[in-house]
Amino acid sequence: MLDVPDRKVHARALERARMALGSARGLRYRLGRGGFHPEDPTPSRDGFCDCSGFAAWCLGLSRDQRKSFGLWISSEGVWADGTGPRRLFTSVAQPFPGCLVVYPDRDGRQGHVGIVTRAIPLEGIDLSTGGLRQRPFGFFLAKGSRFFAVRQGALGEGRP
Repeated sequence: MLDVPDRKVHARALERARMALGSARGLRYRLGRGGFHPEDPTPSRDGFCDCSGFAAWCLGLSRDQRKSFGLWISSEGVWADGTGPRRLFTSVAQPFPGCLVVYPDRDGRQGHVGIVTRAIPLEGIDLSTGGLRQRPFGFFLAKGSRFFAVRQGALGEGRP
């Protein structure tokens, strides 16, 4: 039962990602930035964010989860946790709105993460050097991506 996705968290993530398309469109990409204050109305206080900071904010989490789950929310962190100990994330076979699509760091290049908005055809919202946008996720699939969800009960009662 622990690996069942927490659908309430993902519904809220999808809602926040769509909201950000309007309210945070001016975000600029900077690696390691954003996603520290999930209570804020946008993913970043200084206008800079990266893809995993955006994903953490959408999930209602601070990207610094080292004390609670022993991980930093990054594309590599989500991948490692979801394919390993599954403290916070679990791999899901089929994408659904609000889950994450992720590929890890590879060959000296940064990985990437986005929020799935539609499963068929696969589309989502992400933040990259091109800014915050909604688009098809075909480029993820070509790189061997996987889908991850927050585990049911991982955040405890009363958390977003």
